[in-house]
Amino acid sequence: MVDRTQADPAADQDQVARAAAVLERIVVEDWPEGRSPRLPILLLRALCRLAGRQTEAVSEGWGVLEIAAMMQRLGAPWGNLDEADVRQRLNSHWRTLQEAYWQSRQEHVRRRFAHEMLGLRPRIDKSDAGGGRGNTIRYFLRFEPMEGPAPSIVETPTAHANPVPNAPSIQYYPVELQVPRLLRWIPETGLRSRSPLGGLIATLLTGIGVLVVLSALITFYLGLHSDSAGAAVQALLQALFLLGVLRLSLGWWWDLAQNNLARAPLWWQSFTDFGDTVIERRFDPTGLSASRLHLVRYVADCPRCGAEGQGRSAVRLASGRLEFWGRIVGRCRNVPNEHVWSFDHGTGQGRFLR
Repeated sequence: MVDRTQADPAADQDQVARAAAVLERIVVEDWPEGRSPRLPILLLRALCRLAGRQTEAVSEGWGVLEIAAMMQRLGAPWGNLDEADVRQRLNSHWRTLQEAYWQSRQEHVRRRFAHEMLGLRPRIDKSDAGGGRGNTIRYFLRFEPMEGPAPSIVETPTAHANPVPNAPSIQYYPVELQVPRLLRWIPETGLRSRSPLGGLIATLLTGIGVLVVLSALITFYLGLHSDSAGAAVQALLQALFLLGVLRLSLGWWWDLAQNNLARAPLWWQSFTDFGDTVIERRFDPTGLSASRLHLVRYVADCPRCGAEGQGRSAVRLASGRLEFWGRIVGRCRNVPNEHVWSFDHGTGQGRFLR
């Protein structure tokens, strides 16, 4: 139930309007279904539009007809519906929005709001009234103070719309994965390394790696003891081929064990942004629980291209190649060989490399 007696955060109307615009931008740009005409998504975008245009009404919320009218402007294929029909449809779309989208993406939204330095976090809500005169259902989009220390209000180089040639650093932020859910295996909340599934994956991958190494060694050994020099060379090439396959398929497991960060294998990469999905191993700062594995995509705005223009979300994670061997770096899609940034997955920051 919505607490109508609780005052909204002491944020001025301009800040609320900006927060609403940022939330809609996150939905449209970061979520795979953000630009689709899915009605639960349009419901959330309608709340963002109403909160941005009617900041004084945030504490009172909006009725079903106001929400439906805004959803129609955004593309909802609705004709003339009576209030009872609208109420029933919105109730169904609201459940889908909560269960399929909003609940699982709270951490992503929180980190994006921290990146925007708003000091707020959004919360969607709905009154539990049963309808009828004087007892109508209301939908809410509230903005509450972010828990913990508020982000600094000092403007960073990535906040500028124009290019900043001498920007020394950038800030990465997570975006929605583009990997089919059936192939992820790793929950959005992370996979505990000591869980049964985590143990099974570790055992399976380690076993496969050991078998491939043994096969390569046996092949090489038999080739050395053959009577033909050609057979020995062929055995050496086969052994090197097996080790190459091992590196390509399971090298990420070795990198993760050494660095707590690795580029995800092929089956966890998206087709549209191939290569920028990584696996992180995160530790509990209290030390009370096991580490967790997370499948994440990070992007950053390139200040050298113009953070709000062509450089927005242009920096993607990629291989360090020979120059930065063994490292994961951020490369600008516009100028990938010149706009290269480091990537610190602990702080989410990067400094200019070249």
